[in-house]
Amino acid sequence: MIKGSATRLVGSSLGLAGFAIAVIAGLGADNDANTILLRAIIAMVGCSAAGQALGWAGERAISAHAEKELEAAFIRELGLPERSGSAAQPSQPAQRDRR
Repeated sequence: MIKGSATRLVGSSLGLAGFAIAVIAGLGADNDANTILLRAIIAMVGCSAAGQALGWAGERAISAHAEKELEAAFIRELGLPERSGSAAQPSQPAQRDRR
């Protein structure tokens, strides 16, 4: 997938949805055309900005997960022990000295 395409897709989709909902709500409220279009454009810009932010966050989460999975697959292929968490932890729990 091209970098940034998910961000633009989510942003434009939410912008279009916000515009359509604002137009339908304005027609239902029996507002005049100027008021409907002005409010619909404002809703489109706001929803598009929110969609861009959501798309960016989702794209970052997906790329971070994919990078982590790729690293784990590479480690498995080399036959190295996998890292668990951020700190190195022993594979077996330590035995407590009972006296």
